[in-house]
Amino acid sequence: MRALPKVHIVSACIGGLTLARCLRKKRIKAIISEENASPARHNYGISLKPQAYRALLNLVQLDESTFCQQVVVDATRGGGGQVNPRNLTRSSAPKDLSSPFRAHRRRLEALLQEKLEIKWGHMLEDITSYESEHFLSFKKKDNIHTRFIIYLESTPQSGSPYCLDHN
Repeated sequence: MRALPKVHIVSACIGGLTLARCLRKKRIKAIISEENASPARHNYGISLKPQAYRALLNLVQLDESTFCQQVVVDATRGGGGQVNPRNLTRSSAPKDLSSPFRAHRRRLEALLQEKLEIKWGHMLEDITSYESEHFLSFKKKDNIHTRFIIYLESTPQSGSPYCLDHN
């Protein structure tokens, strides 16, 4: 059986981390290159809708109670991260998965980063392609050549590659 190729993901944002987790679940090795020197120190809440919440539970292999205890914005006070303050009768985990809850972004990212290979401080300068190979050039780091690249950025620039895959 032929070994699966590695997938190189550029960006350790929530999308990049989630994608790497999905690939890992399928036994595909993902390597994340992130321009920041260390994990971001986001200290604010984000709303997780039910569809995202359920998918993340499966990816991090946690039950809802444990997941919520780790990521809800008010977990230290025994809260459930309710979006609607009238629902304060909930325990530490949302019982109604049909409504969103507030997750602490830094805690969520830390949970998603577990067991992933992340190369911090890798600022991408250029992507060049030749036939079925792609070359990632990083500022003051070794270059990487690969067949599969997934490039995520929050503000797309004209001509930016999002996914390069040549069979």
